[in-house]
Amino acid sequence: MNESPTPPGEVPQADVLHSGDAGGKVIRGGVIRTAGFVGGVLLGLGTSVVLLRYLGVANYGRYGTVAALLGIVLALSDGGLTAIGARELAVLPVGAERTRMASTLMFIRAIASTIGVLIAVVFAAVAYSEQLTIGAALVGFSVIMISMQAMATVPLLVSLRVGPVTGFELLRGALTLAGVISLVAAGADLNAFFVLQIPIAGILLLLTLLYVRRTIPIGVRLDRSDALRLARETLPLALASVMIVLYAGAMVIIVSLLTSAYDTGLFVTSSRVMEVLIGLPGLVIAVALPVMSVASLGERTRLRPAIQLMTEVGLVVSTLIAVTLALSADAVVQLIGGAAFAAAGPILKVQAAAIIGVFFSQLLINTMVSLRQQRLLIITSSIGFLTVVVLGVTLVKAFGPIGGAYAVVAAEVVLGIALVFVLRFAAPDIVPSFRFVWKVAVAAAVALSVALLPLSSEWLAAIFGGIAFLVAAGALRAVPGEVAVALGAPLFGEARMRAAMRKYYGGN
Repeated sequence: MNESPTPPGEVPQADVLHSGDAGGKVIRGGVIRTAGFVGGVLLGLGTSVVLLRYLGVANYGRYGTVAALLGIVLALSDGGLTAIGARELAVLPVGAERTRMASTLMFIRAIASTIGVLIAVVFAAVAYSEQLTIGAALVGFSVIMISMQAMATVPLLVSLRVGPVTGFELLRGALTLAGVISLVAAGADLNAFFVLQIPIAGILLLLTLLYVRRTIPIGVRLDRSDALRLARETLPLALASVMIVLYAGAMVIIVSLLTSAYDTGLFVTSSRVMEVLIGLPGLVIAVALPVMSVASLGERTRLRPAIQLMTEVGLVVSTLIAVTLALSADAVVQLIGGAAFAAAGPILKVQAAAIIGVFFSQLLINTMVSLRQQRLLIITSSIGFLTVVVLGVTLVKAFGPIGGAYAVVAAEVVLGIALVFVLRFAAPDIVPSFRFVWKVAVAAAVALSVALLPLSSEWLAAIFGGIAFLVAAGALRAVPGEVAVALGAPLFGEARMRAAMRKYYGGN
């Protein structure tokens, strides 16, 4: 097979990852992902508003239980393949080798997702009602296609072509919202909402394959040598991923088994909001993973500054999201569900803090993958899973659904500590410095103090709290100057931006 030609005017993918502009592309790609994320949040909230108000608490709890179960399958079918695949594609030359590896990844993902769906349907048949079993089968069919579509976008991320990937995600959100509105207008029953994702997933898979094949003739083919290589690299991460995924999705299952349909509906409502928001850290980190993988092989001096930069920026962004969500939790729940879901507000206030831990754990997990230290993740993910199960069962039995929220936050703290400890053991020269954390903590305290003001609504509290956080973070120089340089360079020029940052921050 001949090497795939590079389209006219496009920088070869390997050159992009090795170029000095890679860091700037990662930051700008992160901005694109963030902008797409905001659009996705708006579409997701719109969908949730229609669903919650139409289905009611109990039916939405059933819908959310199936979604959580198949969400576990979707993540498990990945089994670390996306992270390992992005790393392997990043270090392969453009052409036949990269194409063959990408096609093998597609084949493995299709088989893994199919097996996962079958297991989920069997579990639903044993643990839940016939209606939820049918729902699991219907949603499972779409999950297989969604899983393959996500894998098909990996070559785009490796070449730092973030725009198309973001566009596909926004299209999925828009089609889902339009479909839900149509079903509500038709007076559809719960099963119709389970069916909805099947045509949407099919459309997205077809469009993604057609787009990606313009530059890399990706297919669904198995190459034994690549499969064996992936198995050696992926198996340890797959075992760790099982724990990570179960850790992330187990709480909804625990609440559904230990509480009523009403309480499950409240917890699923809070978790749905969290699910939308905690996607941002993973999206931004995925943009940086190919560059991190290349740097870890031959340009190690680039790796630690990149991780430090992502740690600082990520902590600021995730804390801003957590603070504003905590201040507006009751209002958010009232907006998307109405008065019937008001009791989910206190649950969301507690769960909001988990956003910070999710970002931090995802960053460190991807750092371990880029360093080829995924075997150690089995230890940390097992600790996180055991923590969430033990605390989840204990606290849910004692306090109901809000106990599950406390368990999630506590488990994130334990997982983060375990990851830092393991990374310090495996690569002490890569561990980021946390001397800046006090600045973010002070900014968060300033923002949360807005709740003490006699404001007329939580929306105002969230707006003023967010502004207070940004002002305090800026005054304390908690935002790295490199970020401002990368974002402002296209408009004002890199030299001018660097001069401005030197003047503000001091130093070189």
